[in-house]
Amino acid sequence: MPVLAALILLALAPTQAPWVFRSDGGSITLDSQARCINLVSTGGLSFHDGAKVPMASAWIDGSWHDATTLTQAGDHLLVTFGGQPFKMLVDIVSHPEGIAFTIADVQGPTPEKVRFAQISTRDLDRRGTILNCRWNNVVAVSLLGLGERVEAAPWGGHGLGVTAYRQFGIKGEGALLVIAPTATMRQAVRRAELAWSLPSPKLDGQWAKESAAANDSYLFTDLTESNADETIRLAKLGGFKAILVYGSTWSASAGTYPINLRNYPGGEDSLRRVTDKCHAAGLRVGMHLVTSMISKYDALATPAPDPRLLADARGTLAAAIGPSDTTLVLQAAMADFPREGAFYGNVKGGRDVMVGSEIIRYQSVDEAGGKLVGCQRGVGGTRAASHPQGAVVEHLAERYGSYLADLQTDLLGQMADRISGLLDRCGFDMVYFDGGENASANGPYWYWVGRVQSEVLKRVKRPLLVQGSGLTHWLWHWFTRGTCDDYAALAPDTYLDRHKIADSYRRYEDNFLPAELGWWGLLASAPQWRATLPTDVDAYGARMLALDAPVSLETTLAALKANVRSEELLARLDQWESLRKSGHLDSALRKVLAAGDWTLDSAGQPSPVHTVAFDADTNADVSLGTIRGAPKSLRIECLPALSQPKAAAGDGTLLPVPAGGQPMPGWMAQVTRFDAGSPGPTPFFVGPTRTDGARGGIDLTARRTLAVSLDATGATGADLGVLNIQLESPGKLFRDYFVDVRPGRTTTIVDFLDSAPRLLDDFRPAPTNYAFKAALYAFDFAHVLAVNVRWMRAPAPGSQVRLVAVEPLVERSAALVNPTLVCGGQRVNMPATVATGESIEIDAQGQGRVFAADGAERARFKTPPLPAFQSSQVRLVAASGGRARICLTFPHPLGPVPGG
Repeated sequence: MPVLAALILLALAPTQAPWVFRSDGGSITLDSQARCINLVSTGGLSFHDGAKVPMASAWIDGSWHDATTLTQAGDHLLVTFGGQPFKMLVDIVSHPEGIAFTIADVQGPTPEKVRFAQISTRDLDRRGTILNCRWNNVVAVSLLGLGERVEAAPWGGHGLGVTAYRQFGIKGEGALLVIAPTATMRQAVRRAELAWSLPSPKLDGQWAKESAAANDSYLFTDLTESNADETIRLAKLGGFKAILVYGSTWSASAGTYPINLRNYPGGEDSLRRVTDKCHAAGLRVGMHLVTSMISKYDALATPAPDPRLLADARGTLAAAIGPSDTTLVLQAAMADFPREGAFYGNVKGGRDVMVGSEIIRYQSVDEAGGKLVGCQRGVGGTRAASHPQGAVVEHLAERYGSYLADLQTDLLGQMADRISGLLDRCGFDMVYFDGGENASANGPYWYWVGRVQSEVLKRVKRPLLVQGSGLTHWLWHWFTRGTCDDYAALAPDTYLDRHKIADSYRRYEDNFLPAELGWWGLLASAPQWRATLPTDVDAYGARMLALDAPVSLETTLAALKANVRSEELLARLDQWESLRKSGHLDSALRKVLAAGDWTLDSAGQPSPVHTVAFDADTNADVSLGTIRGAPKSLRIECLPALSQPKAAAGDGTLLPVPAGGQPMPGWMAQVTRFDAGSPGPTPFFVGPTRTDGARGGIDLTARRTLAVSLDATGATGADLGVLNIQLESPGKLFRDYFVDVRPGRTTTIVDFLDSAPRLLDDFRPAPTNYAFKAALYAFDFAHVLAVNVRWMRAPAPGSQVRLVAVEPLVERSAALVNPTLVCGGQRVNMPATVATGESIEIDAQGQGRVFAADGAERARFKTPPLPAFQSSQVRLVAASGGRARICLTFPHPLGPVPGG
């Protein structure tokens, strides 16, 4: 804001209590006791909570001290804090776009932190923790930080505050109170950005957040110089307007970011040729990178580690070591050294330490003896050496198998120069800063998580669409839109509704930030997940229309080729995307598309359906409940035959139950490990026990269904809880098997595919137990390292549950010969034979298609149109074969679709 204008506005401010400061959106009133006594919108709506809230608070000697007086002091206002020697001079300025609070000076001992602007609201039920705002359907209010070095965050039940820290500097920091009608709040923040010189990037001449590009979908894949033509073709087939390139595809390593010459043989010239080719095809190109992470094979880590790598624990050698010693005796707080590797999530981990120019990897920590034990010397190409007593031992901060940069060193500027230069020189139009949250290992999340992004974006000259993970208040200004999280390999439809939309999209909506529906996987059939199907595309397409939100497909060219139906699926996605972009959507249509199952009818319009999916054994009845009518489609997949579970013997193991106060769901009751060198399995495990070399684990690739035998007792009618017999593979990845505990001695056969939706609907684990997304991604059935027995719902007091047996059932190839679905007097005959993993699909008109396990269509047939089902029971019969997964879609009794 121009200095002259600020001085004029200050001169126009009232000079005695009560002080009323106004903007175009509303006003704030402060009294002589430094209290906020009213907040009013221009429309006359008071949203102040009624209490007289101190306008500021200072953290002094370990506690908050509230402001007690506010008086005129020359051109400033003087704030005092009771009997504390600390005083603060502030400027409060009325401005059309907001009311500015600036710390003009401080007097006396500087406190650790000062919340120098704070308000408390009422009747504003929505809260945005990123934009630091509260709002309802009528009015919205935000306290913006006017600099990167202040924390803007909600406080208390309904409060908003901005805090300056002694660590980063207090004098001169500012905040801006923005009040606006909710419908125009985003634009009000935009005007504030321009008035106060905050970041406010543009795309194609528009504010980036409201640009056409912000509403475009993109393909996230391994674009290379050799596959560029095919990737461009598939991107256009799917209706995408941009391609985001994996960081591991364009760069050989994170840190120094050398160009990956295997994919771009001519270095930057090759990369520029590819972006030019995409531009010529009408596609933008994005750079993906992991933020502040350093690959272990990057030049910053090998052959000698750079001293600017971040250390998060330190000690000194209590005794000298030679190059072959495998035990380090330390003078250090051993609890600071992690016990596990750096797996999924922003959690301290890793077992690498730096001593001089050598990296040493320890196996375990002997806390009582002050030792790092089982050390591997000269890790990552470094050289094993002798180190004297007193040598510094630094634990290298690690996330996702990579080291981190110390952002308090000049390595931050070096990385920012490299990234921004590549963005400019190579013609990128988009950047995705992945893993930004990991930078919180440097210090406070609100500040450090945005440092790399901010430094890059201040340097880059090209207009960019900006996205990433780890979003802070300051990054709100830089980011074009939010991303609704990673893909789920299991239960993708439930994950979309229960997490991406219910959690992530709602969070961005609360913060007035546009969003796309996040990364979505197009997968081929594999032991750890099922293949992506047209129904999955329909689930995303309907929600894209409901929210008018784009989507991003995370895949590789090889993965697209592995699912033989990829081109069919991409073309179907383009149908939904074209419909979304057509401009023919009305609010009534969007509202109904926000829930339920949908498909596209023969005219390419949304049509509501009701989906019934179940596993069936031949000659066994399955209930359809109240569903009636002629199906719109039928899908039947042949499942492998399963061995019969052995009769469980013995009394079993009594499982402990979580005591009050234990984090739930997901409390660990028992662990059985199959790591190399670990003790053999406990008596309850029935099945293979061989461990596989140094990696460890047992192979359950052909034993993915579990028979779980329990013996449970409790009061009559008591809830005996829900158990999770959880398999674990390397990298802390999981597959969940939920078992509802019933009284007596029982055996339950459970498939992991059935448990994934329940995880999202009913049993989201406490984060301290395990990351729920780690149970929905990749998994390695060939290397199962452990069986974790967890309580997802604890049993009633006084209950006893014994685990008698867990038996992975052997899967055998099977075939369904001429399967027939029978419902009352109606029959659907399928003149085909399908083997394990193969499937049949029939539409309402009786057009049948037979698909191989890889998704390739291998036959067609014609049957009469699907008949109306009048019975509540269906039965699968077949000339041979025993198990199938069946999916029926029925017209939904919704009536005419608005706008359809």
